[in-house]
Amino acid sequence: MGTGNLQEHNIGIFESYGENLCNAPEIANFRLNRLYDKAAPSLSNLINVMTMNKKQDYSHLRPEIAKKKKADKLHDARKHLLNILKEEIEETSTHVVNVENRILKETEPQKFDDDLKTIGQQMHHQEIRNNFLGLSIEDRNTLLNNAMDQGNIDIITAVASSPISIVEPDHLLQLRKDFAFKHNPTLQTTYNQAKQLESICRMKCGNLNATAKAILMNEDIQDPISHQEHFEVFQPRTRHELYCANRKIDEEIKADMAKDTLHTSTLQTADQIEQAA
Repeated sequence: MGTGNLQEHNIGIFESYGENLCNAPEIANFRLNRLYDKAAPSLSNLINVMTMNKKQDYSHLRPEIAKKKKADKLHDARKHLLNILKEEIEETSTHVVNVENRILKETEPQKFDDDLKTIGQQMHHQEIRNNFLGLSIEDRNTLLNNAMDQGNIDIITAVASSPISIVEPDHLLQLRKDFAFKHNPTLQTTYNQAKQLESICRMKCGNLNATAKAILMNEDIQDPISHQEHFEVFQPRTRHELYCANRKIDEEIKADMAKDTLHTSTLQTADQIEQAA
């Protein structure tokens, strides 16, 4: 495993649950091979835990304790896979952030060893920013767009380094990226590849997580992973996704609290009956 050929990962555990391993561009081969190298044993372990739970003799334990032991082992096996997926997702996301920071350096103020040059640059940028402050938002955007077209890095840098917001942050961020890409096309290629790899990795991690769910469903076992644990790995990317995630988490917490209350009430009633007898 791990030689760069994804076809070698088409082992039974993936074929049985419909995971398509080879539908990915070559740029992702190394990372996906590493991902599958880690995920395959984890998925196999999940199957082994299910099998052992069926075979293990828990007759010497109270039913609720036996049930909890089985649930804990299953949860640990599922969480192990989630931790693998989280690590891979975070690594590709961190790489995107690092590339974005490199892009933004193109429009950051120059750094000088000479303090006088640093002060002179700061004063020059402040003069530029003062010219913006008396303008409407529309005129500010026009002035900034013209600076972009003319390749005037001083104006873009002055606005980007402003201690107060002069234009809409997302608009400024996009202009800074466009400026960097225009003057350093290699950065755009690197950025596009990083974003593509991030997207592919998240998608494949999602597929592997779905494979684990399918393994459990095949045995009529409920997935022990909570919504909270799920969204800690597959973090929402939009406001709508965040709203939906929080709603699911809140609903699950309320349902668990209601279940605990009912369980406690049942135990108390049983104790009362036993004492009365």
